[in-house]
Amino acid sequence: MILGGERFIVSTEEKWYEKYEGLPFAMFGESPEKGIDCFNLIRHIYQQELNINIPYVTTDFCNILDNQWYNKTQERWIDGAATLEYGWEKITEPDIFNVITMTIGSTNCTNHCALYVETDRILQTMDDHVSWVAPYGRYYQQYTIGIYKWNPLHMKL
Repeated sequence: MILGGERFIVSTEEKWYEKYEGLPFAMFGESPEKGIDCFNLIRHIYQQELNINIPYVTTDFCNILDNQWYNKTQERWIDGAATLEYGWEKITEPDIFNVITMTIGSTNCTNHCALYVETDRILQTMDDHVSWVAPYGRYYQQYTIGIYKWNPLHMKL
């Protein structure tokens, strides 16, 4: 392709994660077809792409059945599940298939997670959105609480 006198190579190769874009959101949902939440989306991808079965779902560590649950509690359920006991090792720099936890909006409670899918790109879903890939830049980095890789060696579940 030529643009402004410059030659660019345009790849038409599909990225592995594109098949997970456009999935409907449902709070505490576990179905990619009917609706899925941010953690259960990651859980689904780990099973499909890595053949790793994460042995719990969102409702196992978060029990307020409401889309605004994080504004109604000071409990830090997601932070409690982001531990070696649950199979997650905290790291400092993201790599593909790592999980990034965040506090999106005006809350001090970790209320969101996304999957790092390639350099500076995350796959996520949330209320009023289908799943999509977004740049992992300044906006999401300011809300990042932790970056985790799967390490089931110390898991006690």
